[in-house]
Amino acid sequence: MSILFFQTEKDKPVLIENGFDYTQERTHGNKVYWRCTQCNKQKCKARLHTINNTICHRVGDHNHAPNPSISGIRQYRSEIRDLSKTTMTTHSIVATSIATASTTVLSQLSPINALKRTICRRRAANLNFPANLRSISEIHINGSFALTKKKKDNFNNTTQEIKIWTGF
Repeated sequence: MSILFFQTEKDKPVLIENGFDYTQERTHGNKVYWRCTQCNKQKCKARLHTINNTICHRVGDHNHAPNPSISGIRQYRSEIRDLSKTTMTTHSIVATSIATASTTVLSQLSPINALKRTICRRRAANLNFPANLRSISEIHINGSFALTKKKKDNFNNTTQEIKIWTGF
């Protein structure tokens, strides 16, 4: 009865125990309440309560069979997420991950094109585009872009609100 912890695609904690995976439902003090990931799809009512990463209480039974390769699948996906933060190409990330995965894990994975799209989306999310600005003082432009051809300041600092420019 080993307990493993992983992260979901949205960086939420996941507990895996005996082929069943649970997502964190809520916390109260040092007690964590977990629910089966199949609670929405298959209306599974199984729950776990943990204190300091040890199971202290079980609620309900599972209405589906366990998946013994779920820990390998979660580990494979977290490996892809970690490698997407590197400068490796998308194809080489998928190729190295497939080379290290077992056949049971590979049989339950998404198609290769879906894995590549996941990596590209993950990288695009890490670009950290700036939020919508409310005043011109929030704009910071580096170097020669801040000056006109005559080496004067490109922006008028007298107005504090950004005006939306339209072509009409």
